[in-house]
Amino acid sequence: MTDDDRYDKVRSALTGMMDALDPSDHVALVTFSTDAEVVYEGTDKETALAALPPRPTGAKTDIGAGIEAGIAQLRRPGASPSGVLALITDGTIDTADDSPWATPDAPGWATLAEDATALAAEQSVAAYAIALGDETDAGLLGRVFPEARNVPGDEVGPYLGRIDAELLNFQAAEKLRADANGTVTAAWTNLDATGLVTTGNAQPTLTLTSTLGSAPVEVGDLELTLGNGEVTASGLPETVVLGPGESQQFPVAVTVDDLAESGGGLVVRGTVDSPWREAASEFGVALAPRVDSTAVTLTPTDGATASEDLRPWLLPVVGGVVAVLAAVGVLVALLRRRPQLRGAFTIERQGATVREFMLTGPRVDLARAAGPAASGLVGTVTHARTKDAGGVRVNARVGKQKVRTVLRDGDSVNVGDLTLHWTSQRSRTLGMVNEGLGRVDP
Repeated sequence: MTDDDRYDKVRSALTGMMDALDPSDHVALVTFSTDAEVVYEGTDKETALAALPPRPTGAKTDIGAGIEAGIAQLRRPGASPSGVLALITDGTIDTADDSPWATPDAPGWATLAEDATALAAEQSVAAYAIALGDETDAGLLGRVFPEARNVPGDEVGPYLGRIDAELLNFQAAEKLRADANGTVTAAWTNLDATGLVTTGNAQPTLTLTSTLGSAPVEVGDLELTLGNGEVTASGLPETVVLGPGESQQFPVAVTVDDLAESGGGLVVRGTVDSPWREAASEFGVALAPRVDSTAVTLTPTDGATASEDLRPWLLPVVGGVVAVLAAVGVLVALLRRRPQLRGAFTIERQGATVREFMLTGPRVDLARAAGPAASGLVGTVTHARTKDAGGVRVNARVGKQKVRTVLRDGDSVNVGDLTLHWTSQRSRTLGMVNEGLGRVDP
């Protein structure tokens, strides 16, 4: 590098980027002249900036050596599966004679490209070539990382801001990827298997627990199945919304009938979805949570009833039930075609959050969702019409003050002493990553 005010601009932009990083983000600074040297690696951003030389130094510019050292840092043991490599130079290739990267056509560049390809198979990397001058070889980074972005020196500030956004995207993907195959565990307490077989009835407690660390989930279509027998249950909830790591308990009345002599396993089944599914897909993550239920073995004892053939007179009744269920299924299908709400809804009073919850279903009753924390608030939230796509329609009232409006991503509206705020799934996901994934009440 040559010594001019462009280096000061880079230092200033780097300072802004460091300030925006999460305290746990690992940073490595590599200087390169004849050789590459890691002048700092760790999480202390102030120390990292202090490690930069006050002025550009060195008579040589071995860009390949700098890139090699950067790749090594990204592949260090325990490295995050997402990272950014930013090459900053105002020079052209000027290396020692024995450097593997002495010319743009030297074989060392092909080796670096192979290393970068292997790295891309392990993690997500955003690469930036920042040129501090009209004639530099910063663009050689594109030979190593084909999707590297070339950044003019006079635009370095805005681009380093984008690097921070890129990191945030990667961090969001990393957090959500851990939830891709998460489960909702179903466990019983106070379930006396022997007593259930003997009397045919039991009133245990079902506990549903989300193992996901970041995304909320919606559990529905809960049912009990029993191999080699008939089981019915009352008290199973229609829908349960669980926050990350949350558990909820439900008292359930279980009745077992016609248990075969060979016994059977009692299993909880259901469907699991996440209101963050669409947002996660934008980060390349397919959320596929499921219910995980350990079967409770029921073994007949003396006096327990073995299975019998289904009596013919029951068939018309069963057929009638099927017909009713089919009609209900059509009704449910029609209802589910209505636009579904997504995103996070926040209620604030005098700048302090009093309630935050995920929007689900086609319509949300504000009084019920807000609860006593925002007493006096009544109204509804529905999906905005097509012409207002990308938002939610709010019809709310506090006392005599009313408001009817459409909120788009990040918008707020005041009603009474409350402020209502809506955030899209994607923006809320990024926000939670930036906040260290704070909880959202379901």
